[in-house]
Amino acid sequence: MEHPPRNPYDADPELVGLLQRGFRYALALTHDPGQAEDLVHDAFLSMMRSGELRSAPYLFTVVRSRFVDQRRHDEALPMASLEDIDEAELARLLDETTDEVDREAFDRALARLRPVEREVLMLACVEDFTCAQIAEIFGRPRGSVTSLLYRAQQKLRQLVLRGSSEASS
Repeated sequence: MEHPPRNPYDADPELVGLLQRGFRYALALTHDPGQAEDLVHDAFLSMMRSGELRSAPYLFTVVRSRFVDQRRHDEALPMASLEDIDEAELARLLDETTDEVDREAFDRALARLRPVEREVLMLACVEDFTCAQIAEIFGRPRGSVTSLLYRAQQKLRQLVLRGSSEASS
C-alpha cells in the first residue's frame, strides 16, 4: 500500500517555525498579509529546489530579493527620509520619554517607515540578528546597516512620540 506524500507542515515543527519567522519578516517588509504570504510561498519553493530547508538567512535573503524585485516592478510606496524631519523638532522629541506607548500610534509609525527601515528593525529587534548578519542578507557593509538601524530606531521613536501626542490632544 502506497502512502501519499507527507505534508512538510504536519511533520516538522522546526520547518513550521522557520516559515512563521519568514512570514513575520515578509510582513515587516510589505505590511500586507497577502503579499507576505506570497513572498514566503515563493521563497519556500526556492528553498525546496535548492535543498536549503533549514537556513533562516537563506529564507530571509530569498524573501528580501523577491520583495525588492516586486517593488522595482510595481514602482510603489513613496519614501520618507529621516533627513526631511526638522532637526530641532527631532532633537526635542527624542529627549522626551514616555512610559506607555500607544499601540495605534506605534502601528501608524511603523506604517510610515520605509520598507527597508521596517526590515532592519524587524531583523535586529525581533529576530535578534546582528548587524553583521543583516549586512550579509542585504549585501551591504556592516557600517551601513548599523547606521540604517540607528536612524530607523530614531525615526520610529520620533513618529511614535508625535503620534502619541496627537492622540492625546
